[in-house]
Amino acid sequence: MVMKKPSLVPLVVGLALIVAAFGIYSWSVQRAETAQRQQAERETAAAANQAPGQATEQDLIRETEGGNIQLAALFLNPLRPEEKDLAFEVFFTTHSGSVAGFKLEDLATLTTDSGAKVTKGFTWTVESDDAHHRSGILRVKAVDATGRPVIIASTGQLTLELRDIGGVRRTFTWEKKYLTGLAGKLGSGSGK
Repeated sequence: MVMKKPSLVPLVVGLALIVAAFGIYSWSVQRAETAQRQQAERETAAAANQAPGQATEQDLIRETEGGNIQLAALFLNPLRPEEKDLAFEVFFTTHSGSVAGFKLEDLATLTTDSGAKVTKGFTWTVESDDAHHRSGILRVKAVDATGRPVIIASTGQLTLELRDIGGVRRTFTWEKKYLTGLAGKLGSGSGK
């Protein structure tokens, strides 16, 4: 009886598959580490391009929901140093009914914790007048009715209130860290 020599082909194929699998695994791990490193480098570069303490849109947007209407207000002054009036970009969203009829200039009040209160003189410039997704810029002079600046060095909080939007009183508040640097720079002109 002649014994057949065991074939080495299955062994070689098995080893080749193991080496290939290990290579693919190593490549994917290296690729993931490279992607993470590149993302960290992009974030570091973006942070380096942003001045210390400079706010972003994400920092400055405030949102509220009620009465089937979502509202968001973006405080524009920290992003637009050339702006002389106090300015807010306001966004409405609803999926039942319409948001086209609201006159924000008549529904707005601006207050601070340092005693300023503005109830008149608002202007509303519509940017999008869609019945379900409306947006625009709400502006008001940076001085109250007595001529006193709304934001002074001691101001720690600025609150925009919009009355009766979908039957709900909306308040949007920004803290001192977003007001610092605005005192004395606003109100010396008429608008943008």
